[in-house]
Amino acid sequence: GGSCVPCAVDTYKDNQGSWYSTCSPCPSNSGTQGATGSDERSDCKCNTGWRADASAGLNCVNINECIDDVLRHNCHADAECSDTAGSFTCACKTGFEGSGVACSPICGDGFRYGSEACDDGNRNDADGCSGACQVEASFNCVNGSTSTPDVCVCADNYYTRPSSGKCQIFCEAGSTCK
Repeated sequence: GGSCVPCAVDTYKDNQGSWYSTCSPCPSNSGTQGATGSDERSDCKCNTGWRADASAGLNCVNINECIDDVLRHNCHADAECSDTAGSFTCACKTGFEGSGVACSPICGDGFRYGSEACDDGNRNDADGCSGACQVEASFNCVNGSTSTPDVCVCADNYYTRPSSGKCQIFCEAGSTCK
């Protein structure tokens, strides 16, 4: 007296074909990967982000995608990878913004990172460092780093005209200036 009943998803029977066998759950972090259960424990496979540890039967251990050579993370070069149970997260490093998979320098924060040619702490044009953090024509931007903002001054042979605030070409006597 008994009946053969299929096991539920992520369970298996130890004694295949025996009426007295019961369905048992697959070991932690594993499953049958299908719509119904299994007749054999060996059909329990480690879930994504986990790897079978051969030394302990079907014992699934976490894969560290941040250091694993086969299952690499997809974090941007300017992001930090953090391993989590069965997965990982990406977060942009200091001075960068984005999803962690895509990161770009924070223009206008006063700190020069990545592809920024300058960062004077604002996103204003016509002050030497443009709103896209590029040095503007007739300016030099100096002393900027990952801890200090750039200071932009007129390039050699240019001066600041009080009426415009922009660097203009310096003209000497006898020269034709435009």
